[in-house]
Amino acid sequence: MQTSYFAKYKPVKGQVFHGVSIAAKAPKWFAGRQYKQLAPSYSIFKQWKDSCQDEGDWIIYAARYNQEILAFLDPAKVLSDLGSDAVMLCYERPEACCHRHLVSTWLTKNTDQDVTEVGATKHSIFQKSNTGMFVLGCK
Repeated sequence: MQTSYFAKYKPVKGQVFHGVSIAAKAPKWFAGRQYKQLAPSYSIFKQWKDSCQDEGDWIIYAARYNQEILAFLDPAKVLSDLGSDAVMLCYERPEACCHRHLVSTWLTKNTDQDVTEVGATKHSIFQKSNTGMFVLGCK
């Protein structure tokens, strides 16, 4: 399983498209599957967008996302629903703070599925905080 963003990972004619939107709203051109259960709520998203988007704000975002979204989901069911060949998509570039990095960490930690960013072996720009969330290195 992998993650990427809409601007990079697009359908290629003649190839199977494994992209699954985990955003609250996919781009108009996107005709792939959507898994909105992993999308941040409008409240979480708005609080992040209205903030300074620094490390402290990311810690708050990650805590809220973990408590309000992931805590109510079963990682094994999410993995089964998505499939091991899925590429979870949203809007942020790999180096940006994004919920897909929280999802990939959560799935990797709670299942036997390794989740990486397309084109990378791991989310090396992120480091774990004392809460276990990827927080440092977000731009």
